[in-house]
Parts: sequence; structure tokens; C-alpha cells
Amino acid sequence: AQLRANFDPALGAMWLRWNPKPRPSFNPSLLSACNEYCEFLQNTRGVIRHAGETHIVGASVLCSDVPGIFNLGGDLDLFAQFIESRDRTGLLNYGMACVEVVYRNFVCYDLPLTTISLVQGECLGGGFEAALSSQVIIAERSARFGFPEIMFNLFPGMGAASFVLRRADKRTNDELTSSAKIYSAEELLGK
Repeated sequence: AQLRANFDPALGAMWLRWNPKPRPSFNPSLLSACNEYCEFLQNTRGVIRHAGETHIVGASVLCSDVPGIFNLGGDLDLFAQFIESRDRTGLLNYGMACVEVVYRNFVCYDLPLTTISLVQGECLGGGFEAALSSQVIIAERSARFGFPEIMFNLFPGMGAASFVLRRADKRTNDELTSSAKIYSAEELLGK
């Protein structure tokens, strides 16, 4: 219910659209659905049947069905719940599930395909990490990006610095990951 995948045979692209509830963040149900998608792509080796024909998935496109929001990152209510109950294992498992999903996208599901993030709207925290894990990022002019974790006495997730450093220099990485500044698509294009 929080994720749907549609294949476009004309583009050879699998469109992965998320619609997490109750907020557009990485909750356990969305992570589970993303993991199922990863398993599907890997198990089929990127070959699918569509309308009675066999197709090779040439691209996997991440996008959102939530108007104005690509993804807001971590599930802060879940973080608080784990912290209040001193559930270190739960918090660690949640973090590892987040890392696993973006890592699989980053390595293109171990397939010869292109990963694309189509960013429309707010793209923050772990949502920004998810976008950065794709080979190609396409952003609308109205898109906004940032790592606001510092406002909550947290640091950007385990992949943020690594993903930023693959696209920009150390100064830009430090600026993006240590401030709570929100950047426009045009500002990031110049970085």
C-alpha cells in the first residue's frame, strides 16, 4: 500500500512510486516494500514479463506519489520510541534496513541498469540520501534538499557523507552535512 512499481515498456523503465503513511518518511512498512522490490529485481535479474512480452529493465526510477514531497527521511516518531524504550537493537535494525535499501539502489541492484531519482518537492535527510544513491538525479526547480538532522542533535545517516563526497568536494560535503540549511535545486546544481 505504501509503494507501487509500474513498468513502462517504451522507456524500459520501472517506476517505483512511494506513498508512505502516515508521513512521507522511511517507516518499517515502506522499507519492507522497498526490500521486496529489490528482491524482485535481483531474483528476476531485471527481466520481466509485461503484456505478454519479455522486457529487460534498463532503468529504475525512484519518485513519490506525495504532492510536494519526495521523502522526509527517517521516521522520527519511531526513533523516539526506540530511544524512550532503550531499544538499541530496534534502532540498529531500523538503521541497517535504511542503509540496505539505499545501498542496493546505489549498486544498481547488481544489474546492468541505470538508477534515477526524480525529485519533486522536499527531499530531506534520508530522503536526500536515497536520491543521492541513484546514478542520476532529476530535480524540479521547486525541489528543496538538505540534511536537517543537526536540528535534532543527530548527524546525517550512515550514507550521507559517502554519497555527497562521490559528487562533490570535502568543503561542500562538510557544508551540506553539518548545517541545517535547506538548498534549492539550483543551489545544489552549482555545487
